[in-house]
Amino acid sequence: MRSSAKHGAPENARGISAHVLTLHQRLYHALNLGCRSSESRGKWQCSDIEIQRLVLRSVDAFLDCISTETLQYPLVKDSVVDMVRALRSILEFKSQSILRLASSVIAKLVNILPSPMLQSHVLDLICPLADLLSSQQVPVAISCATSMNVILTKISSRQEREVSQILDETKVVGYLVRNVKQFCVDDKPIEYIQEMASVLSKILWRWPSFRFCVWSDPKFLSILDAVRLVPGNSVKVAVLQLYSSLGIHTLHYAFPTIQAILVHIAIHTALYEFSLICACQPYVAMGQRSF
Repeated sequence: MRSSAKHGAPENARGISAHVLTLHQRLYHALNLGCRSSESRGKWQCSDIEIQRLVLRSVDAFLDCISTETLQYPLVKDSVVDMVRALRSILEFKSQSILRLASSVIAKLVNILPSPMLQSHVLDLICPLADLLSSQQVPVAISCATSMNVILTKISSRQEREVSQILDETKVVGYLVRNVKQFCVDDKPIEYIQEMASVLSKILWRWPSFRFCVWSDPKFLSILDAVRLVPGNSVKVAVLQLYSSLGIHTLHYAFPTIQAILVHIAIHTALYEFSLICACQPYVAMGQRSF
């Protein structure tokens, strides 16, 4: 880990408030309790749960002082690499007692970082996040899905191939399909289905090769049709986005099966319902950019 002396140098600290410097010192005090792996250069490691918890709280507090202005300073900008390495290691360690805090902190990180800065860490973050989408802790699964949603909107075109390989290797589409199926079986919050459907629709829009294994699952499609009837415009919008991302309006002509025709009808029904929602509440249509 970088020495605290380097980060405290006058040329790096000039213009930064005393509060930010204090939080920065606390962050590196916590990070320095861990160690770098000799086998994987630069990877932060620590198996002590209390140290992991201290790191998470220190990162969380430091993130609260990060803004577009403070990110211009090398002292703050250089800290992002070390925070990402620590967060990835903690997520991979999968300690059940702190996973909820860890997933919450990483959700805050990806929301704060601007696209150009986040893009350099996409490959480090997607693997552990994808793996935790199947977590039995609902808040953890939701936070990881939220982070995935943000990351998938910020990746660059040149990263698409590598991200696609990671999604394939981690079987993330299978996890998401299973999560949607379980929504009607288990008593999960509405936010759960919204986030899972949103991640799945983003993947299917960007990588059409994943569509067939989804739309050809009759149980999934029947559950999706049932979820569409759940009260609440936000759920209807999420399901509509998922229907659209499946591209079944084109598959209907390529594969004129009864199943495709029925889903094709369901899409048009959903579109009609969505038009009614937008007619009554125009702001819903404008809000699509947030999904």
